[in-house]
Amino acid sequence: MRLVQDIFHVSKLGLLIPVQDIIDRDGIGVLSQYDKDGHSPIHWACLGGHNHVVRYFAQIKAPLDIVANNQLGAQPIHWACVNGHVSTVDILLQAGISIDSVDNKGCTPLIIASQYGRTMLAGFLMGKGARLQITDKEGDNALMWAAFKGKCELTRLLIYSGFNPKQKDNFGQTSLHLASLSGDLLTVQLLCEQDGVDINLEDHNGNTPLKLAKGRQFSLDLLEKLKMLLCFSLLQLVCMDIRVIYLKFCLTQWNFEPCTYFLG
Repeated sequence: MRLVQDIFHVSKLGLLIPVQDIIDRDGIGVLSQYDKDGHSPIHWACLGGHNHVVRYFAQIKAPLDIVANNQLGAQPIHWACVNGHVSTVDILLQAGISIDSVDNKGCTPLIIASQYGRTMLAGFLMGKGARLQITDKEGDNALMWAAFKGKCELTRLLIYSGFNPKQKDNFGQTSLHLASLSGDLLTVQLLCEQDGVDINLEDHNGNTPLKLAKGRQFSLDLLEKLKMLLCFSLLQLVCMDIRVIYLKFCLTQWNFEPCTYFLG
């Protein structure tokens, strides 16, 4: 029992020489043991971003894809993504770990990075070829998680990288529904500005983004700002429809140029 505690302790702290001493003495099998929560020493080294230790694990052919012995079943690459350790993730990828590895909830490294607002890591993973269309078991992709967490800049990056803000999850909710739950005004505004996003879209339970926001325990001031933002976005859409109708009328019925001030 003391041996397991030792290997976990030195892996968490990133102490390379003690790690090497334990493995030289007792074999690489110690890295396949689990702590009381079902995590291996490799998980802890990756969570801490201890690149020298992780690189050593790769050199000795340690099981870098070891799955946690618990309900979540995360791999070390998922733990490296929690804290946004780009270089640690790179070491794992170079060692052959799949960039689209999934845990028991269907979360990939890109989804994990989005859950924790790791913008730089998300950009790195997409640049390395992470698949954008993967969703977790509830149908939520990386964009939806970024919106739900109120990570505006990451949400912007994901949209510009090809994510569809109109995509729905298993509950019929879009990224705008989830952003409204976060209460982050900038994220809500960003999504309202995207082409084709339906401000009044109801999910499977009949909830619009505004209705979901009202159901949260936000301050009255924040709730009023969310309400104003969503209502203003709806008004913009209505005005846009009016301008389109006016334009068509001028061109088809009267055959003259529409007033640019009115369209303006």
